Amino acid sequence: MKEKEATIKKEMRIRARIVYAFMMVFSLAIVARILFLQLAEGDFWKQKALESGTKYFSIEANRGNIIDNEGLLIATSIPVFDVAMDVNSDPLSDEIFFRGVDSLSHCLAGVILKKNAQQIRNELIRRRKAGKHYFPIAAGISHKELNRIKTFPILRLGKYKGGLMVLQRSRRELPFSNLASRTIGIARAKKGKGLENAYDHTLRGTSGKRLMQKIAGDVWMPVNEENEVEPKDGNDIITSIDINIQDVAHHALLKQLQKQQAGKGILILMEVKTGEIRAMVNLSRVDSLHYIEAGNHAIAERMEPGSTFKLPSLMAALEAGGASPDEKADTEDGEVMVGAKEVRDSHDGGYGVIDMQEIFEKSSNVGTAKIVYRHFSKNPVAFVESLAKLGIDRKTEIDVEGEAQPLLYHPGDGHWSGTTLPAMSYGYEVMLTPLQILNFYNSVANGGTMVKPHLVKEIRSKGVTVKKFETEVLIPKICSDSTLHVARRMLEGVVEKGTASNLRNAYYRIAAKTGTTQIADNNRGYGIDRKTYRASLCGYFPAADPLYSMIIVVSSPSKNVYYGNDVAGPVFREVADKVYATSTRMHKSIEKDTSSLYSYTPYNMHGAFGDFVALSKKIALDISQVQDPILFVQGEKKKATISRIPDVTGTGLRDALYALEHIGCRVTVKGKGKVISQSVPPGQVVQKGTHITIKLG
Repeated sequence: MKEKEATIKKEMRIRARIVYAFMMVFSLAIVARILFLQLAEGDFWKQKALESGTKYFSIEANRGNIIDNEGLLIATSIPVFDVAMDVNSDPLSDEIFFRGVDSLSHCLAGVILKKNAQQIRNELIRRRKAGKHYFPIAAGISHKELNRIKTFPILRLGKYKGGLMVLQRSRRELPFSNLASRTIGIARAKKGKGLENAYDHTLRGTSGKRLMQKIAGDVWMPVNEENEVEPKDGNDIITSIDINIQDVAHHALLKQLQKQQAGKGILILMEVKTGEIRAMVNLSRVDSLHYIEAGNHAIAERMEPGSTFKLPSLMAALEAGGASPDEKADTEDGEVMVGAKEVRDSHDGGYGVIDMQEIFEKSSNVGTAKIVYRHFSKNPVAFVESLAKLGIDRKTEIDVEGEAQPLLYHPGDGHWSGTTLPAMSYGYEVMLTPLQILNFYNSVANGGTMVKPHLVKEIRSKGVTVKKFETEVLIPKICSDSTLHVARRMLEGVVEKGTASNLRNAYYRIAAKTGTTQIADNNRGYGIDRKTYRASLCGYFPAADPLYSMIIVVSSPSKNVYYGNDVAGPVFREVADKVYATSTRMHKSIEKDTSSLYSYTPYNMHGAFGDFVALSKKIALDISQVQDPILFVQGEKKKATISRIPDVTGTGLRDALYALEHIGCRVTVKGKGKVISQSVPPGQVVQKGTHITIKLG
């Protein structure tokens, strides 16, 4: 018996040891597996857990604004909202859901236009019964639309009880639509070439983080109402663009493109001293009436400049070739072989023997080619080197991407031939962008100093200036003062009695050069069957003390009008007139003729004589003491012929309008209050239809 018990106990101990050993092995296997999962496959399973559960999403910061020279928004980010419903939110009971689902469906039918109320109701109920959570309602809606949705049945109960889900993001808007859209660019475009791309690093700010949870249907919803890491808004950039001038430039160019049925138009207006660009327009044809800003051609497209290149050519002859301003050339019958190049003038029969000033004013290809060839045919390298010293071969280094490199051939580089020197002299076999041409002319206007054109003046954070961009000088002096004097005289002559005489006016002087270029057709060269042209005009104003420079280029006009003065000239004049009318700086040199305008016993304002008499009677004022005959244009005793602009500063709007419109002025009003400035100074002779802008404040 004892032996049997001993045997049983022995078997039990063996079994216990086996079970213990098994448990130990099993435990060690579990521990080993845990360690393996944590150490060897930890990262993999952590990622799986995140993908199937929760993870952090980046929250984009509010992008900074782009602001014009006068403080107007030209690109901004507005908040938009994505709205959905959690149809199985825990606090949303069946009673609340089924009592309000019909009304909610009818309301949502006005938001989800692709579905009717019955379809929406069925979908909501189906998702509710299937245990699904997410039901999308709207994407990218405004705050006003969001507030309307918040009033809908069930959803009005809020985030938890009503299942309302709202995700805020931002959308980029251009308040002035197509104006300067290519200059502004596209936000976050990988290959953009506008301000949005060039200053993306400062506009975009710093992203935040939000914890999101994955729910049915591979949809992610926020876990917490608050962000884990708040985003930091981007900085604002203050540009040199004046949106009012941009508007005038855009529509002046558009009108001419439509009139001439042209293929493309470019306009740049720049401040001479600072290089600040006030307007940049790039219009490409869609159809006979519609043009869009399809590319930044002003800085990215190289083209043969044509006759606008005669200015640097003749300046090179004066600087390095030993030419004299009085030097003459025989244009013969207007068709001459210069070297290996047949050169023609647009004027049949030629101009005879003319000097450099007349060559430039008449835009003679023959005369220009002869002078350049005469001085550089034996040493063409000197011509190219002289152009380089003038700065015509360099980029402007403007503060946006995409500027093309100028193309000037050099003797011995494989492209140089017997036709190159004479062809280059009047703007062929050389390629420049419109901005590069303008920057050279701007240097002439700026006393020979070449400055860097730029579009951004400041960077601000919440209204505080972070960085200010000062004017950068690229070349302190492009040429001698004597050459500069000749160049400016030639440019003024073009407007006074040359090819751009249609720009001449009685108020301010313009210095400019026209250009007409035949456009090469890829590999076919310059068309014979159907010739296409590019008209241009580049210059500055006022000529004596230049404040602004401007270039207009119009490609492929198809109405058989293609000369620079006819196609680009009217645009130049319209924009220049607008700038002149609104710029008080342009009138600072005109002195007031106070002897014919003022009498200070007693002092009075401009206005209707009848109103003045009625007021005088009430306050017992003896109007016989008033000695200013120009003020009361209706008075029988004071009636006089008005021949000069009155000073209306300090008057109210009603009196100012009366005084100015009575003498035939067209008046534009800005602001509120009393008149604080007027665009045309007192004392200037009035011409019928004179445009004057008055500012109130």
